Amino acid sequence: MKDLEKLLLWFIPLFILEYIVNTSLSWLLTEYTGAFIDNKSQLFKENNIDLQKVIIILSAIKPLLAFATKIAVAIWLFLVAKKHGAKPFLWAFFGAVTGVVSIAIFYAVLIFEKQELSEKKQSSPPSVLS
Repeated sequence: MKDLEKLLLWFIPLFILEYIVNTSLSWLLTEYTGAFIDNKSQLFKENNIDLQKVIIILSAIKPLLAFATKIAVAIWLFLVAKKHGAKPFLWAFFGAVTGVVSIAIFYAVLIFEKQELSEKKQSSPPSVLS
């Protein structure tokens, strides 16, 4: 399995879960503030749901999911940077701080270094011994 596919196996489910929590939380906050202002919420009165507890739980889960996605990116960058001979701890730290953006930057740097290496090989004069 390719490196990027391994990342996507971890990242996509975490990203989808984070999106669902964010969407649910914003919908619940909108419903809660509307119910608070109007003093009526059909959905939550009929189903006897304690909305404040649900909002607190989702609010606690939201940063944990964001952290988990950044950690997944950091671990992946550590392994791939080590494989390509780059500085793995530096790339892992960069991935933990910036998230997905660091993957694009890592590949841009990798492509630039490969291109620079191939240009050096082409521009070097042929050896007298060969």
